Amino acid sequence: MNEVEAKDYLKNHLNFTILDIERLETFKSQLLDFNSNYNLISDNTLSFIWTRHVLDSAQLLSLINTKSNASLIDLGSGAGFPGLIISIFNKNPEFHVKLYEKSPVKRKFLNILQDISQQEACFFHILRLDLVYLRISSTCCWVCFCYS
Repeated sequence: MNEVEAKDYLKNHLNFTILDIERLETFKSQLLDFNSNYNLISDNTLSFIWTRHVLDSAQLLSLINTKSNASLIDLGSGAGFPGLIISIFNKNPEFHVKLYEKSPVKRKFLNILQDISQQEACFFHILRLDLVYLRISSTCCWVCFCYS
């Protein structure tokens, strides 16, 4: 799949608007510019940003109800995948995408991009993360990740 096909898929199958695609273009441009000085994504994937990064991230939208009054948390947001892509798509002011990133360089990049998302995303510095406790759903299971 090439860039044009990826954009068509985003519009036709995942309901991204033309404005969303324009914001993704801005994101891609900023990513390439910032990546020339800092290693946000591998140089091997630079020519595949739309398929390897954007489309992979956007596919999660088929599993997420952005019309709900909920929050999605992207731990270790890095270059903004998938959190910023989901935030660009999101039109619901009651659905919040929160990006958490430890690296000051990556946080700087995410803060530059904050204005292209649909909402005011939050970026926090995690000094130390010892335990992550997640409830997958109210009727399903619990997951606990421990870091040492």
